Amino acid sequence: MNLLESKMDAVSKSVNEYMLSYLREREPRRLYEAATHLVKAGGKRIRPFLTITMCKAFRKEEKYVIPVAAALEIIHTFSLIHDDIIDRDKTRRGVQAVHRKWGTPTAMVAGDLLHTKAYQIILDAAVAERELEKVTLNLLSAVNESIIRVCEGQVLDEELEKEKNPSEDQYLKMIEGKTAALFEAAAVAGAIVGGANGFQIEAARNYAHELGIAFQMLDDSLGLTADEKELGKPVGSDLREGKRTLPIIHALATADAKQKVILQHVLGNRKASELKVRTAINTIQRLGSIGYTTRKAEEHARKAQEHIASIPSSAERDTLEQMAEFVVRRRY
Repeated sequence: MNLLESKMDAVSKSVNEYMLSYLREREPRRLYEAATHLVKAGGKRIRPFLTITMCKAFRKEEKYVIPVAAALEIIHTFSLIHDDIIDRDKTRRGVQAVHRKWGTPTAMVAGDLLHTKAYQIILDAAVAERELEKVTLNLLSAVNESIIRVCEGQVLDEELEKEKNPSEDQYLKMIEGKTAALFEAAAVAGAIVGGANGFQIEAARNYAHELGIAFQMLDDSLGLTADEKELGKPVGSDLREGKRTLPIIHALATADAKQKVILQHVLGNRKASELKVRTAINTIQRLGSIGYTTRKAEEHARKAQEHIASIPSSAERDTLEQMAEFVVRRRY
């Protein structure tokens, strides 16, 4: 584990503790078990790490920002529960998806509970800390806008699945909402709590926008090439679900007639055999689509670093630059 991952691990422990303190089991236990299932399963916790590190780039105290970071991670978790229902995924973070373990009705309500708890955390923290109370309206505005954009991105994702010849522009618009929006909220929230000025908040937003895009592009590559145990979900599931991720879009655009048949036999076919899925993945790799996606992710990571350069020099800014490298070098 390198220094950056050690820092992320420390933040993860603090944020996990805070989240679980707000999700203590009450009756009905089934609801709270479902709501805490993915929280307890772990995760990279990149968003809360981004919130805390961005805040500390302007203000060294953590006490004001940990509740906000926890709230944003809870929002991310609720979106994952709903996302798994929509995609009918069986696993997440190496454990059973919430809807598979407790059923869709309970999973839906668990997601709704998490959504509400996130706001409760922010409001309670604002009451307890006058410094936070001053910026609560701005925080809530940033959070609300991100959730709206995540919802828009989710529907764009569904619409993209119906496209026979999807474009990169369509894909980019979709991930700007579905993924980048919450990254932006995390960075902006940290900057707001840290007391950043308007110019600095915008720099934080632009940095996180590019970071979120780079993160999703690399995720799309890992979804086809990673080790399943590290990834925490089946490799190739994007193909079976008919997702138009960037490597799939690139492959469809560059494949010859025979290669397109191989891809189309698997794309959106949930009953496709392991052999057909593996053949399709091999075809995507031979077409250079994984390498193309990785290079695109690296381009956005570099843009993120350019935006963060306008934030005052500090150890935290260095960490944010390293995060841009981490998101495109990770293997999980």
